[in-house]
Amino acid sequence: MKLHFHPVWEQTLPSKGRAELTAAFTAMPPSHSFNASPYLIKRKRNGGIVATIFLQNGTAYPISLDHVQVQLEQQKKRLAQHNFDESLIIPPNSTMPWSFVFPPESTEDGDISELITISIDLLK
Repeated sequence: MKLHFHPVWEQTLPSKGRAELTAAFTAMPPSHSFNASPYLIKRKRNGGIVATIFLQNGTAYPISLDHVQVQLEQQKKRLAQHNFDESLIIPPNSTMPWSFVFPPESTEDGDISELITISIDLLK
């Protein structure tokens, strides 16, 4: 499994941020399927949420995320849900960090410092 950055992140991510993401990636257990793991979840002043997550593709094939519904939960209570139109391709056997920005109207009150479960569903 290797760490892969989206081209936009390659151009804009400061070296400190790259080092922090690399350290977090190194500590992650390998995956043999697709999953999403939280890295940093922050509530914005306007009530929205920014969720930076690791998208792990442990398969032998690239995974394309174009139209997805992302949901953040804490102990089965939904904290945020929103549909995103992205153009992400996660290469085989790699992990890509990505940030999803949930607008205020798609979030609920709750403590985001606790363990967060992330689910990503492909939309047609």
